[in-house]
Amino acid sequence: MELIYLENNDYDTWNNFVEASPQATIYGKTWYLEALGVPFKLLTVQENGKILAGSVLAKNPIKMYSNPLLCKYLGVYYNNFTGGAYKIETKRKNALKALLPELTKFHSYSYAFHPTFKNYLPFYWNNFSSKVFYSYWIPLKDRSIEAIQKEMYGKLRSEIKFALKSEYEIVYDIDFETFYTVGEKTFIRQGGKSPFSRTFLKKYTTDLSHKNAFKSLAVKDKEGRTMAIAGLIYDRHATSLVINGFDFEIMQRGANELLIFECIKFAMTQSDFFDFEGSMLEPIDSFYRKFGGEHQTYYKIYKHNVLNFAIEKGIKWYKMLKYGK
Repeated sequence: MELIYLENNDYDTWNNFVEASPQATIYGKTWYLEALGVPFKLLTVQENGKILAGSVLAKNPIKMYSNPLLCKYLGVYYNNFTGGAYKIETKRKNALKALLPELTKFHSYSYAFHPTFKNYLPFYWNNFSSKVFYSYWIPLKDRSIEAIQKEMYGKLRSEIKFALKSEYEIVYDIDFETFYTVGEKTFIRQGGKSPFSRTFLKKYTTDLSHKNAFKSLAVKDKEGRTMAIAGLIYDRHATSLVINGFDFEIMQRGANELLIFECIKFAMTQSDFFDFEGSMLEPIDSFYRKFGGEHQTYYKIYKHNVLNFAIEKGIKWYKMLKYGK
């Protein structure tokens, strides 16, 4: 085995590797990372020219090796090894063992891994730490919308039914200014501002739309006013709810519930799963849970050092001052 950093002309090889990986996700594709405009490197373990495992080493807005905004899962990707469970896990362990000496060099290493990455032990043995996070996924493959609705919380189904009777309008591919403005109002109401600049979000949505990987939706009232917006990224594996914003001044009963229900219906035409992308905040977790998804756990794996400790405490302190939570 040998460690190899890929060059730009290897991007197609990397993207094909990610697509075939059990950890396959849009977030690991080079064109998605380029849409984010973040610096990144691609580290691989190879044997006889075949990628056995690899990791995206992307930087976040403060130039640390961590998940950038709108990039939920990164971490390590494995080749789609075959054989029995013991044989597959041994191949993964050996490939990761080859990666780890390089990963230990990055003092700011801190990434959220894909939910299908299950074995944290090799990182633990190399003095990494982990935290567990949660999301809700709705399985979509070979299912009807009626079957999915049946698993939703009864009161949520009532809200959607009320919204349908209220003649709200669902609109696809809304204009960017409306999308940005309504999304921004959510953060303003919370006492802050949008984490996305208008320029960044315009490039991001445009680039991904050209790749047929982004969809914007909105729900409007009878007067044609936009009450809520949603932004989805998608591939054949999963559709993820990356942005959901509201105009609280005109928001009406059941509007956002109807909008997310429409997002799920769209996802059924594209993907195997719908990913709410989760939240550790109790009210948001409770709201997502009403849609009947399955709990998915995923690791955040990080170097347990003074730098990461200071960064984490600084972020918590900042949020406490700015948002009171």
